[in-house]
Amino acid sequence: MYALFLITINFAFSHYDGFCNFIITPTTRYFTHSISHFIVTITGVLFATEFLNLHRYIPKSKKTGATLLAASLFIYSLHLYTNEQVYYVIANFIAFATLFYYWILGFKTLDKNRFSKFFVIGYSLLLFSGIFYILPMGLGTSTISISLQNLKLAAVFEMLVLTYAITYRVQMMKEENENIRNEIQNYLKQTYNLEEKIEKLKTAHDLTTREVDVLICLSKGYTNQKISEELFVSLNTVKYHTRNIYQKLNIKTKNEAVSLLIT
Repeated sequence: MYALFLITINFAFSHYDGFCNFIITPTTRYFTHSISHFIVTITGVLFATEFLNLHRYIPKSKKTGATLLAASLFIYSLHLYTNEQVYYVIANFIAFATLFYYWILGFKTLDKNRFSKFFVIGYSLLLFSGIFYILPMGLGTSTISISLQNLKLAAVFEMLVLTYAITYRVQMMKEENENIRNEIQNYLKQTYNLEEKIEKLKTAHDLTTREVDVLICLSKGYTNQKISEELFVSLNTVKYHTRNIYQKLNIKTKNEAVSLLIT
């Protein structure tokens, strides 16, 4: 998603640096700008949502983001239909308001997502450079001296920061996956050893299948009431099987039953 976001940003830049002059005429300039601005906005929203993991941390942001995107699309469409510049300016304001909203969400997730700080830092320079460069241009003013070169430098800065963050995130995910894999292997090993010990106890002490079930519950520290609920038997039945287990294994307490399985 980040790669797509970068592609759309470069596509938008190409409309300003003269690279697309051979296909863009004065009459189609705002038309192509409207399309490129909206594409940048929607890919920026999708990237921010995924990178900040907003589906998990701020799920309600999806509705707000969708509303802002729909509003900008509607106003851009009005501009394309009427060719009125006022709609182009309003749509740009809404588009940047949408991107600004997701930048604020980056702050809100700082205490939940360790990578949010990279998003806030990397995104900020490009966001505000774009605001100060594009919005005054649409209004026909140049009160804020932000050049296209500054905007490109901001994009490079953002790319470096977020590329580092994504690389670091991938490395962290690899380490977490490796830890999970090791935990699963240890769990399976412990489970296999436990099953082996239970089978030996069952054979050596002539335990019934139901007594084995009760013994496993005892090893987990379950109370008689919990064992009754787990095995769907009466409390008296649990006590009966427990007495039989104690007699067959020559033990007197639950702790002794546990020690037989974990040692």
